[in-house]
Amino acid sequence: MKVDAADAVNAISSGQRDKRDQENSPDGDMAEGGAAFQDDFILFGIPEHDLTPEVRAAISRLIGDVETLTLQLGRAQAQIAELEKLADHDALVPVLNRRAFMRELNRQIALANRYGHPVSILYFDVDNMKRINDRLTHAAGDAALLAVGDALTRYSRSFDLVARLGGDEFGLILPHTDQQHAEDMAKRLAEAVARKEPQINGTTIPLTVSYGAYGLTQGDDAEGALAHADRLMYAFKKQRHLKDGGAVRQ
Repeated sequence: MKVDAADAVNAISSGQRDKRDQENSPDGDMAEGGAAFQDDFILFGIPEHDLTPEVRAAISRLIGDVETLTLQLGRAQAQIAELEKLADHDALVPVLNRRAFMRELNRQIALANRYGHPVSILYFDVDNMKRINDRLTHAAGDAALLAVGDALTRYSRSFDLVARLGGDEFGLILPHTDQQHAEDMAKRLAEAVARKEPQINGTTIPLTVSYGAYGLTQGDDAEGALAHADRLMYAFKKQRHLKDGGAVRQ
């Protein structure tokens, strides 16, 4: 019978194992299944009776090369997966970066347009980041960003996507979520951030965030929707600081 290359390599490999089993067995008999080499098949067009020791040795080397290449391919695939992960994630906070956020937002918009389900986005800005950096050092600023990222990730849903959009700004994509529910979630997440108490050199860093919640409508694109959420966030920040009797602080 004829076999393809993969079957042939497996057969030879099996035959080599059977031969080793025979050589290592106490009575020298062929181990069970050792008849693999006795089959009258054609390997790469070579009849079984023409498989000389030299040919068998060459095929053995081929098997070794295939196994080595398989291992190298597995390692390369793992490295590629790691690089893809790095390309999609923020360098400081363990969340998505802006690039991945925009790609996923475009995908969610396409799904929403196709199936008619709602999708919303949240835009968060960490209050007083400049003061935190200036008064408590940039290490404190990093600690603040990490705490915000942790709160947004921990208290959002498993299918929501959290990203750092840049600087002190974070975004969330909320699939299957309308405007009202998005506003409710934004408020809960802001409260979760305020409960965080990161410390640097024994000093507690006060954390608050301003936010905008925007439920996408038919015809929205990713950039336009994000800009809309950004404007809502800034309006929230401005209104709150005016209420407190102060100017808007970055």
